[in-house]
Amino acid sequence: MPGSIHSGHGLLALPLLLLLASCSTIPAEERFSDIAMYRNAPDCPHEVLDRVRVTDGHDPIFGQSREWAMTASLEHSEANLREEAAALGADAVVVTQRRLSTDDEGEYSHIELRGLAITECRE
Repeated sequence: MPGSIHSGHGLLALPLLLLLASCSTIPAEERFSDIAMYRNAPDCPHEVLDRVRVTDGHDPIFGQSREWAMTASLEHSEANLREEAAALGADAVVVTQRRLSTDDEGEYSHIELRGLAITECRE
């Protein structure tokens, strides 16, 4: 019928749209909270999958926009590090380096976290 839209494609797209909407409404801090973070490698047997790194905020050498600098938070950076590890199939991250810089107001202006994405302890 001219002028009417009748298609089954809309029904197929609905679950995808709902999935995307649910992912965007849950903060990264919560989505990847099941990825453990360690300061030291655990004593139990585990496998190192790869290195991970995130940088947030103003880079004092290369510089960034003021808007980007205002988004630096340790919680957000840790969530991003967990997300990087999760993408590799890791269960945990061993943080090997933390570089934190603050501005005149004491807010984080630059955060760099480096670590190792690892599997959970295996016997």
